[in-house]
Amino acid sequence: MHYIIEQIKKNPGNAAVIFILTSVFATTLIIFYKFIPLFYSRLTYPMDLEWMEGGVLTHIIEVSHGKNIYRSPGADFIPFAYTPLYYYINVPLFTLYPGYFFPRMVSIFSVTGTGILLFFYLKNKFYRFFLIKTSHFFYPTIFSSALLSLFLLDFFFTGSFVDLARVDSLWLFFVFAGSITIIDADDFRTGIISGILLSCAFWTKQTAVFFIISAGLWSIYRSIRAFTGLFITTAILCGLSTLIFNYFSDGWFWFYIRTIHKTHTFSYSVFWPETPVRLLERYFLLFSASSLFLLYKFVRDRVLDHYSIFFLILALTGIWASSTSMATQWAHTNALIPGSFFILTLFVWTFHESVAYGNSKISPVFTVIFAAVFIIHTWVRFPKENLFRKHTPDTHSHIRAKKFISFLKQFRNENILIPYHPFLSYRITGKYHFHMHALNDIRASGMKTPDSIHVSMKNSSYNYIVHDRKGRIYYNQLPWLWENYILIRNFREYKIKTWSGNPCGSRYLWKRR
Repeated sequence: MHYIIEQIKKNPGNAAVIFILTSVFATTLIIFYKFIPLFYSRLTYPMDLEWMEGGVLTHIIEVSHGKNIYRSPGADFIPFAYTPLYYYINVPLFTLYPGYFFPRMVSIFSVTGTGILLFFYLKNKFYRFFLIKTSHFFYPTIFSSALLSLFLLDFFFTGSFVDLARVDSLWLFFVFAGSITIIDADDFRTGIISGILLSCAFWTKQTAVFFIISAGLWSIYRSIRAFTGLFITTAILCGLSTLIFNYFSDGWFWFYIRTIHKTHTFSYSVFWPETPVRLLERYFLLFSASSLFLLYKFVRDRVLDHYSIFFLILALTGIWASSTSMATQWAHTNALIPGSFFILTLFVWTFHESVAYGNSKISPVFTVIFAAVFIIHTWVRFPKENLFRKHTPDTHSHIRAKKFISFLKQFRNENILIPYHPFLSYRITGKYHFHMHALNDIRASGMKTPDSIHVSMKNSSYNYIVHDRKGRIYYNQLPWLWENYILIRNFREYKIKTWSGNPCGSRYLWKRR
């Protein structure tokens, strides 16, 4: 604090800038405070927050047992169409405490980690450039908090996915870490480090390839030595490792991470212009403020510094990745995460530069503009209360979920199928099975329903089936359901539901005839 007081004594005009930045920080604290109860309630919810969470947990169990998850699909297991690093990272803590808690914590820590990365990046590289000298922690804290708080405002816009036991948040952390590592890379070693981080992103989710391409083009522009390190590392860790994985899985690895996606229809109108327009409409004020500042810098200096260019490229790459993912059949709004996050990163970066650079007369003007835009955007985009209620399990929901699990434990000695929630089967009986979404994925690619599933259903191997949805279209997804099973109960009283993504919940009990 004494640093700030000294600067105000030297120049009373500095008080206005410091007050504005402190106001921005206070606004971020309000946002954090609003979201803490939501994250706590969702973190401790004992069932799936989203319909694929339980399937992800069965993947973690598979790899913890040393199994190759990319294999011929069957009644016991069908993998999702993602690369596997998230599952392996979760194994140690999940083995100690099986459940949703640690996989969700990995996601929450990953998102928090992006802010921490920005904090240390600013602290270590840019403190000396700020016109108003304060504590080493003052500016990094404000801008890293601004990035995280703006991203939280988009929690519902991006599908309420970033705290789930899913791959998205860990992927984002690795992409951001690998990207900021390559900004100043001018040697072989830094290229290798960036390549390792971006390869980790690829092995978490395949869409990291967009950012690997951008990083490669950037490193060619900056340093051939850095490019060489990046290229060799990603070629080995992504390219060669994919070939090895594919060889030892008899070709199934490539089928799941690529062939399935190729069979999905692609909407070119969603790719362009629908998704870019959707993103730019939401971030119009932020993008306008960043563009205005970059234009000012270009007019003043006749050139943009490489940091501004890089974060602009990152934003465009994020839009490219989001547009491609959203245009793919059955995409969810979590596909908007890269576009959202990296547009926000561009805004926070230019906000930071407006404070750090320029002459003493114009810098406070841009500081005021950016702060005003930040507060207005927060006010306009702050989620409505009904969204918090819709996506936050309340106390009664927690109690009902626990009672529902207790009720199902009467079937602990039975062979039970819960097609959309295989981890629930595991909690009850110690055995899990395929996930219906993964089954639908492989059937959409042209593959027939695996024989083992046909045999299990035809021979009534499952004593009970707990289905999520009612209606012929859903029941026909399971062969022999109509012929061999009878609907005996509706779990209406438990009001079981998911809180993100596709709305579903274990509602209907079928018994073997």
